[in-house]
Amino acid sequence: MIDCSQSDDEWDYIGVESWPSMEAVKEREKYENEELQISRYVEYKVHLGIEQSFEGYGQPQ
Repeated sequence: MIDCSQSDDEWDYIGVESWPSMEAVKEREKYENEELQISRYVEYKVHLGIEQSFEGYGQPQ
């Protein structure tokens, strides 16, 4: 989790997660929506992507 409340008016925190499969992502989303009803407490967005290394990020090329 990254606290971005000082520099972003839209989001207080952002985070990156890794899941073993799309099925796991779907099960988690179902649990959060049906059991936890998480959207009653927070606003969130999910962006799916491909895992990549950030080793060397910001380093001179």
